[in-house]
Amino acid sequence: MSSGRPGTSSGQRPGTGQRPGTGSQQPLNAVNARPGTGQRTALQSSGGGRPLTSRLGTGQVPATPGQSAGYGVSLNTEVQVTDRPVTQQVQDASYFTGRLHQKTAEITAEIEKITKEIDQDAKDKSQYAQYEHLAIEVRDLEGQLADYNLAMDKLRSATERTAKHFEDEINAIHMKQQDKINQLAPTKLEKYRALLEENHQGEAELEAKSQELDMLMQAIRAKEDDLGMDKFRDEYDQLERQAMRLKMECKTIQDDLKTAQMDPTEARNMLLARVKEDKAKMEQVEKQIATADDENALHEVKLELEERKNEGPDSNASQKYDMLYQRDQEMSSFMDTFDEKKDKELDNQRQAQAMIVRLLEHISTGLNRQDKMPSASKVEEMKTDLTFKERQLESAQTTKTRLSMELSKRQAELEKVNTLDAKISVELNSLSSKMATMETDMDGFQNIEALKETHATTKQALLKFKQQYIRRRDAMKSQVNLLAAQYENLKHQLANNDTAKTLDSLEQKLRHHEQNIYHLKEYIDTKTREVEYDSVKQDCLKCLTELNTIRIKAQGVVEAKGY
Repeated sequence: MSSGRPGTSSGQRPGTGQRPGTGSQQPLNAVNARPGTGQRTALQSSGGGRPLTSRLGTGQVPATPGQSAGYGVSLNTEVQVTDRPVTQQVQDASYFTGRLHQKTAEITAEIEKITKEIDQDAKDKSQYAQYEHLAIEVRDLEGQLADYNLAMDKLRSATERTAKHFEDEINAIHMKQQDKINQLAPTKLEKYRALLEENHQGEAELEAKSQELDMLMQAIRAKEDDLGMDKFRDEYDQLERQAMRLKMECKTIQDDLKTAQMDPTEARNMLLARVKEDKAKMEQVEKQIATADDENALHEVKLELEERKNEGPDSNASQKYDMLYQRDQEMSSFMDTFDEKKDKELDNQRQAQAMIVRLLEHISTGLNRQDKMPSASKVEEMKTDLTFKERQLESAQTTKTRLSMELSKRQAELEKVNTLDAKISVELNSLSSKMATMETDMDGFQNIEALKETHATTKQALLKFKQQYIRRRDAMKSQVNLLAAQYENLKHQLANNDTAKTLDSLEQKLRHHEQNIYHLKEYIDTKTREVEYDSVKQDCLKCLTELNTIRIKAQGVVEAKGY
């Protein structure tokens, strides 16, 4: 029986719970031996054939010799080697949790590393874009430099010819003007010189006056701005208008108070007197308007008579026709507006009649109330009731305002509560979409080896591109420096060249001559406008034609009467 069953202490059976470590396993009885990294110290069975797991039996009590075959013991337990059982330590959940945290930390570190590399790649791409932009600018500047060189060549070839042509024209203009001036009589020549000197003095005075006018206008604008920004002025105008309005109201209230304190008969007489006074004022205003209309008509007639006297007897027919036409227009306009004016006057009469009726009704009401006037005590009681009612009304209005504000506040809170469900739904949807996105990203991060391989490949490619761009940048810098040196050399040569200096001096002379030509043209145009007589000639011819036509018509009328 004993020979058929293998012994448990022989160590020939392989362990079922053993986990291979990353480092070398060493027995506990090794002297001065350092355990391998990531590997717990292994136990050996009494036979020495099967290595055990490295989990400590911390939760067990020392076993008796009879129980050593079925229970594990702790590593710190003092037992006899002969009594030590062969145990199997199990890896629990805390071990796998630690391993999971370790792998998670490694993944996080790798993600951060990849993120940094991605940011660096993005920076490299932006730098490359800047390099490309600079290269494009360099090409544009090269094209502009070529255009400038071409323009400079053309300017050099055409400047001398153009300058000579302008000088010839200027000399010709000066010669013509000098010939015209020399042909004048001595008196006219002296007068011309005096006028020219006066013109120069007038221009200087005009310039000084213009500057002075500009300064005055600026000062006026500044003062107007200050007045516009003055708040006290607007406040004064507003208070003045308010004072005038209050004075008018005070006067009206005083008149009403006097009327209320009077007897009905006196009040009626006063109202009738006021109506008569208003009617008299209206009649006076209407008379003034009629007088002004008569004066205007008289002035118009006088003006027509003066115009007839000034024009002479030849224009009687045309004046009569104009007068008849004007009167016809006046009659037509009067007939067109007759109905409107009639309706307006009738409306005014109806309004006046209605006002009279209302005044009479008010007077009759006052007379009827004469015998029904309350006593002084009754009036005081009514005033007290009125004051109490006014206070109650103010309190009710205050309560209404407060309740309205409270209602608005509660309605706003209700709207917020109603919109809270929608906000929560939107927030849940956004969180769900974010969770789905994160889960998708986590699925992509599961294959760490593939990510590392992709990252390494991308990194190598980007490094190659970076090296290429750096070489291109250095080459471009050398080319730009070379072109800049050539440009500076050409610029220095151009500055020291006699032809360029001559061109600059000719250009300055050309500007001076152009300014002189412009001033001379302005002077010639001014003198031409001063001696312009075509418009006067046309007006004279037109007047002569009209006079001839009127004369012919008048002659025809005389001949017709003679026959």
